[in-house]
Amino acid sequence: MIPRITAACLLALGTTTAALAAPFELVVYSDDVAAPGEVEVETVASLAHTRAGSGLPRRVGQVLGEVNYGIANGWAVGLELPYTYTSGRHKVEGLAVELQYVAPHDEDAGWFWGVRADVGRTASVYEAEAEAHLDVNPIVGYRGGSYRVVLNPSLESPLKRGEGPVRFQPSAKVAVRASQQDEVGAEYYGDWGPLRHPLTGSRRDETLYAVWDRQASFGRLNLGVGQALRTSGGADRWVLKMGVQFELD
Repeated sequence: MIPRITAACLLALGTTTAALAAPFELVVYSDDVAAPGEVEVETVASLAHTRAGSGLPRRVGQVLGEVNYGIANGWAVGLELPYTYTSGRHKVEGLAVELQYVAPHDEDAGWFWGVRADVGRTASVYEAEAEAHLDVNPIVGYRGGSYRVVLNPSLESPLKRGEGPVRFQPSAKVAVRASQQDEVGAEYYGDWGPLRHPLTGSRRDETLYAVWDRQASFGRLNLGVGQALRTSGGADRWVLKMGVQFELD
């Protein structure tokens, strides 16, 4: 029986709602971390269909390439390289350095926690100019016999004073095991605005994805289709995404 925390997350996913823009990092970070001496290469690609009148191309494609290296038990460092492909814009959008830690835990059941942070300078079709920023992504999760729940109450802060407030950008995932290699579930990505003065529900950027994850011989595959949960103020109507992770010894 799914415990109360799972039911609460499912309720939140079903009742929150709007999406201004699909972020580069369409990943809910869990307890996956490269083992010492192991290299992980991950690519997350998305294609967004924007709303008429948004001032953006009708199709916006984004790719985030990552390379991570395990430096110790539970610790990994990496690089992120974002890229945009759309009408009139095909370019690398910056570079970020990341660090991840996941505390020792039972990998089959129970609670787990960690944190993933990155610092760098990136741009986007959805932003006026490139910004140097620090992202901090706490990881809190629970794994049951056939399901897992993960929450990332993430914060983004500009590095230059006066460039803007710290923003609260939560994400969450609920997944149920469909087979030994497959999971199906839902992912939520939101931007609630300034941490000190969060936006009201109707003004938040929120997108809900139906997702499928598969553990393959080469690593992991993640496929998803997302829908803006509100129609007011958002730039994107729907988003397709695909993530592929390769594990190199």
